[in-house]
Amino acid sequence: MRTPKCHPVFADDWLQLNLQFGIPIDAYRGNFWLLYCLNSRFTRNCYSKVRCNWGGDMESGRQGQATVLMSGGLDSSACAHFLSKQGVQVRGLFINYGQAALQAETAASRAMADFLSIPIDVCEVSNGQLFGAGELIGRNAMLIFSALFLSRGCSDLLALGLHAGTPYYDCSDRFINSASHLVSEITDNRTVLATPFLTWTKQEVVSYFCEAGLPTELSYSCELGLSPVCGRCASCLDREALLC
Repeated sequence: MRTPKCHPVFADDWLQLNLQFGIPIDAYRGNFWLLYCLNSRFTRNCYSKVRCNWGGDMESGRQGQATVLMSGGLDSSACAHFLSKQGVQVRGLFINYGQAALQAETAASRAMADFLSIPIDVCEVSNGQLFGAGELIGRNAMLIFSALFLSRGCSDLLALGLHAGTPYYDCSDRFINSASHLVSEITDNRTVLATPFLTWTKQEVVSYFCEAGLPTELSYSCELGLSPVCGRCASCLDREALLC
């Protein structure tokens, strides 16, 4: 299973974080500062140096809290499991925005949350319009900032299971970097946008999912919400190619 190596962050990394992004080194006390390294901008350089037994503030002993955007698919479920295993207190959030697969995704998200023994909230952010398969412009931006609003900025982390190789802009490093800055600024550095799989391939995320013993039969990915699945949308084709 692919997991980060467990080493402390080196002093030059702390300095790089401060100089490159202008965020005060004392913005996160104790282990919470390490969470920033989970974002894409530092994954390649710092990931192997980040100690992964965080999950709270070392000074206060408080357990870290994360809101994970759930869709019932492999990626978001793996993300919730990943953070839970790091000692973070995870709460799932499923957002109904009018997706075609609403019923199937809701059921799968609840089933995966139950399997992971985490609570999950189901919220509606919709004008009644229905959305089908393919790229939905602004979808991830809407999900991130809806989650920020609905969680009232009380989570230490807002997390998504995005991975490398998706051609959509709002799945890219550039988008996540911009969104991360906004989330940090809006919350006065109280909340970090975390995308721990952003440099992983889909195959690596699926391998993590399977090796962690997560049940593929509880997940759902067809963008059209069909049963049996359509076998034509990007999510179905991914799962077919990876035999999952």
